[in-house]
Amino acid sequence: MGKKRKNEKKDKEGIRGQGGKNASSGSGSGSSQSGPLLKVSRKKGLQATWHDAETRRLCCTISGVLSRDECDLLTAKLQGGWNGAAWDFATSRGPKHGEAERHHKRLRWHDCDVARALWEDSGLEDVCRKALPRLEIEEQQPRGPEALGRSPLCLSPDIRCYTYERGDVFGTHYDDSATVSYERALRSPAKSQSSYKEDNGRVGARYSTEYTLLLYLNGGGGGGDALVGGETNFYAEARHGGKLLYSIRPSAGMVLLHRHGHECLLHESAEVVKGKKVVLRTDVVFTQA
Repeated sequence: MGKKRKNEKKDKEGIRGQGGKNASSGSGSGSSQSGPLLKVSRKKGLQATWHDAETRRLCCTISGVLSRDECDLLTAKLQGGWNGAAWDFATSRGPKHGEAERHHKRLRWHDCDVARALWEDSGLEDVCRKALPRLEIEEQQPRGPEALGRSPLCLSPDIRCYTYERGDVFGTHYDDSATVSYERALRSPAKSQSSYKEDNGRVGARYSTEYTLLLYLNGGGGGGDALVGGETNFYAEARHGGKLLYSIRPSAGMVLLHRHGHECLLHESAEVVKGKKVVLRTDVVFTQA
């Protein structure tokens, strides 16, 4: 996906398909753990706020995608792991080895049901289809007469949950684009019908992710255990001064979307000073044409 930066520090997680480390087979409904993991109500009036107001392409937030109660329930369900996946520690060798400083807990599993529920049931799909830009069609992809560019299709089933406690951090890095093999369970049957005007997902076809999605499950606010620190900070390239561009403070139920791959901004999860930061991570998958 585009030119690679020299000596760049990347999120090395990529995509692990079914059967990979910390991934489980099947759609990942979690039925053996007292019902579905994520059950959300549809939110009306969701809007994207672009932090790069001029280009409206690199970084936006959407508040209120989940309610506080929905966030708390999801967090509680994940405490003991989910669907065969267990918590581990995400670490790195550090900047001396060209890797971003990283230490926090991570849970990772394959889950089409969570991806579909978050995308369709909450109302997130509607706002993303309106707000996210159409992207250029890759040269190797066929261009039909109706092609208008690539658009959001679904969320990746590669679900990750990160928890950052006091002193935890994920230093400055870039997120890579990844490839997802489309599965029928990623979208409801009504939205998977074929159309010659739009790519609605073809089972087994390979699609690229284009945006990182972070869903904050808690944040700052009242109470003695409120989160202090843990902002998601975005920076200009060193050749442009390396200045801070945007600082996103976690808020329960808010989604942060930022471009990844060759257009990814240098970013970090700042050190947690007090409390705990809990965030769900996946990616937005785009159509081929």
